[in-house]
Amino acid sequence: SEVIIAPDGDQILFQRKTGDTTNLWLSKLSKIEDSIQITFKGLYNGRAKWSSESDKIAYLSDRTGSNEIFIYHIGTQETTQLTFNKLREKYISWGPEGGSLITTMQTDSTENDIYRINTESKEVSQITVTPDVNESEIAWSPDGLYIAYHAKIDTYDDIFLLNLASKEVTKVTNGEGYHGEPIFAL
Repeated sequence: SEVIIAPDGDQILFQRKTGDTTNLWLSKLSKIEDSIQITFKGLYNGRAKWSSESDKIAYLSDRTGSNEIFIYHIGTQETTQLTFNKLREKYISWGPEGGSLITTMQTDSTENDIYRINTESKEVSQITVTPDVNESEIAWSPDGLYIAYHAKIDTYDDIFLLNLASKEVTKVTNGEGYHGEPIFAL
């Protein structure tokens, strides 16, 4: 079970799998015994990410029959569905300001592209259009200027860096083996 510490350092989020069902649980570090389950529907609820202010959690759930993005609001303990489409969301990362996030969506049977979603208006804009590249694991830089992502090209799994202003892509890793799960150090 993955444990994710909130940016404020006061809360943790973890997954609990029971049979075929995976749910998310939330707890204050000072009161671990008071953990609360925050997902109840679907077989899979996961790939959760904290917002920079530790006030929201975005996660993927298959409760509608396909992966969609949901947001749990810490203050109100309410959940809202962010995406409503026939595409399959795969990975997510919050923007530094907390008002938007990026996701990879499966656009056909094998390829993913990167999209940006405004969490208030739910407006979706496509960032990459790369029919021969399968962007997957993603991270948005703390300054909001770059997106790091994993992609498999010519049988190699590497990390790439996308400059959002210029749309220039730089290959960060090179070599055999798997290079994935990019993160930005603070």
